[in-house]
Amino acid sequence: AKWLNIAIISSDKRFEEIKGITVIWDDEKKY
Repeated sequence: AKWLNIAIISSDKRFEEIKGITVIWDDEKKY
């Protein structure tokens, strides 16, 4: 979640990479 805010400030390409990592982390926290 917080990573997304930082990603938005970064380039779109880096945003996609960080977004993918954030999704994985969020999924791990849910379980």
